[in-house]
Amino acid sequence: MSKPEAADAILERILKSFGLDGKLREWRAVQLWPEVVGEAIARHTRAEKVFRKKLYVLVDSPAWKQQLHFLKQDMVSRLNAAAGGDVVRDIQLTVGKI
Repeated sequence: MSKPEAADAILERILKSFGLDGKLREWRAVQLWPEVVGEAIARHTRAEKVFRKKLYVLVDSPAWKQQLHFLKQDMVSRLNAAAGGDVVRDIQLTVGKI
């Protein structure tokens, strides 16, 4: 008798078999945004989607957009580590209503 497998591992294996594991990691990157960037940044931003390895993020002011521009590479590295792969290569910051 084999050891029971966790539900998330089963789901990941099924998604991979359909070629959707990349989409799962993209979804994870969006969901993990507040945790990865921290509470202070999360209050002023909202991750929207990943498209062609670019994470689209709304920022509530031009000042925050400018500040985050300098942190993009660090945020990309931390997001990829948290999401489990090469999910994001760039972040597109856009001022908008959060």
